[in-house]
Amino acid sequence: IDSVDTMTRLSMIAALSLLLFTNQSNAFVINRPHYSLSSIRLANNTFLAAKAKKNKQKKRPAGGGGGFGAGASSSKSPKEEEQDLSQKRATASHILIKDDNTKSKDMLEDIKSEVGDDPARFAQYAVQYSECGSKARGGSLGEFGIGQMAKEFEDVVFNEEVGKVHGPIQTQFGYHLIYISERTDPNNKMD
Repeated sequence: IDSVDTMTRLSMIAALSLLLFTNQSNAFVINRPHYSLSSIRLANNTFLAAKAKKNKQKKRPAGGGGGFGAGASSSKSPKEEEQDLSQKRATASHILIKDDNTKSKDMLEDIKSEVGDDPARFAQYAVQYSECGSKARGGSLGEFGIGQMAKEFEDVVFNEEVGKVHGPIQTQFGYHLIYISERTDPNNKMD
């Protein structure tokens, strides 16, 4: 599997994840080998760590300054920072309205006021109103890491309060309400 290029690995992980979510089980069979949720997560985390390392190398300024600006310093080594990024995980749900107009935003604000911070009500409204395939799971996106969602979406999920509904947030896909169920951070463990 070491000879498989990055895009092929990403496609394999996406295909395995899709099959895992559609089968609703912890293990499934494809041409006899067994793939478990933990092996998919391990492959995904390995891929994300390699991607983060590659991106970090690209972003380093010429001359070996090691920082992004004057006075930029870190007590962690680049490898430790890379591991932190690949280990941050969150579980969230969303309601997506694909139109980028004020009517969609107003509709989500109304839904937010009706839902409050109740995850069960959020799931009910996701089934009824969301325009994403995740609506069948009450808007649940499952667990994911940094680099897997739109930047605006991740900014909310990895920085805002857990157990609350946030938004409306606009991304290239439309407007979202986001419910953050859980977040793990290597520095704080569980939020």
